[in-house]
Amino acid sequence: MPSFLLPLYSPRSLMDWASSCRSRRPRYCLALLGGVCALIFLATISNTTFPSPAKKQINAIIASQSKNLKQARARYILKNNRPPPPNFDKWFTFARENKCLIDDYDQIHQDFEPFYRIWEKNSTHFQNMIRMGLDMVIPDSRPDGLTNIAITDGKVSAPNDRTYFDNEWRDRIAKFAHILPDMDVLVNGHDEPRVMFNTQDSDARLAATELRDNKPFRISPINTSEFFTHHSGCSYVNDNRGFGASSLQDVGFIHSSSSSGFTTDLWPMLSFTKIPLCFSDILFPSQIGAAIAHAHPDLVDAQMTDFWGSYCTFDCNSEPIIEEYDIGNHHSLPRETVHKFKYVLDIDGNTFSGRYIGLLKSGSLVFKSTGFQEYFTDWLRPYEHYIPVKLDLSDLADRVKWAIENEDEARLNNCYFAAVLLEWARLQNAAAGWAL
Repeated sequence: MPSFLLPLYSPRSLMDWASSCRSRRPRYCLALLGGVCALIFLATISNTTFPSPAKKQINAIIASQSKNLKQARARYILKNNRPPPPNFDKWFTFARENKCLIDDYDQIHQDFEPFYRIWEKNSTHFQNMIRMGLDMVIPDSRPDGLTNIAITDGKVSAPNDRTYFDNEWRDRIAKFAHILPDMDVLVNGHDEPRVMFNTQDSDARLAATELRDNKPFRISPINTSEFFTHHSGCSYVNDNRGFGASSLQDVGFIHSSSSSGFTTDLWPMLSFTKIPLCFSDILFPSQIGAAIAHAHPDLVDAQMTDFWGSYCTFDCNSEPIIEEYDIGNHHSLPRETVHKFKYVLDIDGNTFSGRYIGLLKSGSLVFKSTGFQEYFTDWLRPYEHYIPVKLDLSDLADRVKWAIENEDEARLNNCYFAAVLLEWARLQNAAAGWAL
């Protein structure tokens, strides 16, 4: 009988811990989760491969893509009721050369659609927002974590000291800058979403054109739980099963965010992640339990390996936290070790985990619990590409047991980024006569 006991990141029940932490020390939760790698390794080492149904699904998606530029243009128009942006022909060639998807970029169109709706009444709005955004992010007094990237005549320029990803973004965009029009892009270098605006509200279109936030990207509430409760779209997330919905209070970022800097106006801003409805950032590719452990020692062995003091803010006292959870006295495995495990759990930390796409590529079976959305979310199908787990992890043990008992059943970046920037450039240059 194989052993399914593997090292995790907490010495007690993750659910019990989360409950007690929220009730007694809500702001400390994120400090702890920041130190936890947000990955739980479940089961023995093996070379797991995708099951044939998933392979067939992937092959079917690839086979369904447009075969030529004329077909790709026609499908774009059918989906969006407008022609593709300028330089779409160059992007198509680039995508084909890099063996990317051609047609399935619905997330991009969803993210930009509110700005196209505004354009119908005010063709200069997007351009004006970028101009104001540059005035905001260029000075030394800019909001933390924001920066700008400029593409001019196929060359990329950006400041060096704004975010952790400055050099990586320049190097990455340089690989496809030759297919891009000139533009200025506003980018969020934090791993949290920043644009807190529900585009589905009945008065959203009018509200989107009226800037009411006099300190954009500087809203940093101490009690984020109460703050989010009073904002549209930030209380629940649908679980797509009957009348069910999960409380976003089970998402650490919502319950007690250790870092923030929001705006309540609809700004064009590229971000790694967002929570649907609650946030309206434009997504682009990122660069980046313990009743369970106690009640199911045959499935989970959990320890916390590190503590990020930078998340211990306000009235946080780190010493009793480190002592209570015995943090730092356990060996931390190299990050690449995760790719050798058959089952892995990916959960939110301070914000989205940032490891999800890497885990999906590893061949391991991923158990995923999240309240966040990333640029590739719509491409994934639950129970085919991953096993969904509730935000409070209450069904995790049952999910893992099912996978163990049913092993046979349990088993794309630059092109996306370039497609995002083509849409951005069209809206920015619409006032100059570019056709939509």
